[in-house]
Amino acid sequence: LISYGGLCAGYWLRFHTPLRKVGIEATDTSFSLYNQLLLLGAGLLITSYAFLKLYDARLLLRPQRAANIILRGTFFWFAIFLSTSLILKFDPPISRIFVATSCLTTLAAMLLWRFCFYYLLSRSDWRDRIIQRVAIVGWNGEAAKLVEAISQDKNHPYSVYGVVLTPAT
Repeated sequence: LISYGGLCAGYWLRFHTPLRKVGIEATDTSFSLYNQLLLLGAGLLITSYAFLKLYDARLLLRPQRAANIILRGTFFWFAIFLSTSLILKFDPPISRIFVATSCLTTLAAMLLWRFCFYYLLSRSDWRDRIIQRVAIVGWNGEAAKLVEAISQDKNHPYSVYGVVLTPAT
């Protein structure tokens, strides 16, 4: 829904603001004709994000990593959607300014959504349900660094619940 909303915002900016006079002015740009292209674009965006594993549960408490994937996925979508539209010659033709505007609006919408979701999730009871509990088997310098890294980050997706010492440690 967010990606479709970002594409709709890009459509509105391109064809219903003074930006419509930039470049070649399109003749028939009704929303009903462009809606099929918006749905195709949203499908490609979701596929791009899924390919880059944005929907992995381990990223729920990692907003910076998710933002990196959103950034890469959106610009990957930009290249794929623009090249697909140029190769297949859609009717109505897709405005390159529309694709660029939609890329920016969708990027902003997805980042805003993901950070708001992270903010709500990290301050709710759900946070405790998605944190994975781990037990460290054996103890060495690397285990100490791991425990320190987990304990310093209050929204780390792991929580250390114990250490099992082995005879070698």
